Amino acid sequence: REVEVDVEAMDKAGNFIGWLFVDNTNLSISLVEAGLSQVHFTAERSSFYQQLTQAEEQAKSKKLKLWANYEEPKHVVVVEETERKCNYKKVIVTETMQSLSFWAQHVESGGQLEK
Repeated sequence: REVEVDVEAMDKAGNFIGWLFVDNTNLSISLVEAGLSQVHFTAERSSFYQQLTQAEEQAKSKKLKLWANYEEPKHVVVVEETERKCNYKKVIVTETMQSLSFWAQHVESGGQLEK
């Protein structure tokens, strides 16, 4: 078969980054459409990114190969407190070790522990 290789760049290791066309068809898009691969985040810089993401969405909706057991992530709303609340307690360090371990007790419960 005759193929066409479109080299866009080279990575730090000297590997080619680009596209392989077979019969004027982008092989990367074909693999994603068939559910045999997924879009890598580095494709965002590519001129084929929109086509790749559309192909991936179609493969997901059809549950092809990689996407056979795929479930859309559930959107969980996380409510963050506006201000961090600190709950400081007074302690007395009762013992320290060379291994950087230490023991402490709450000042409030000191009298109870002595009984």
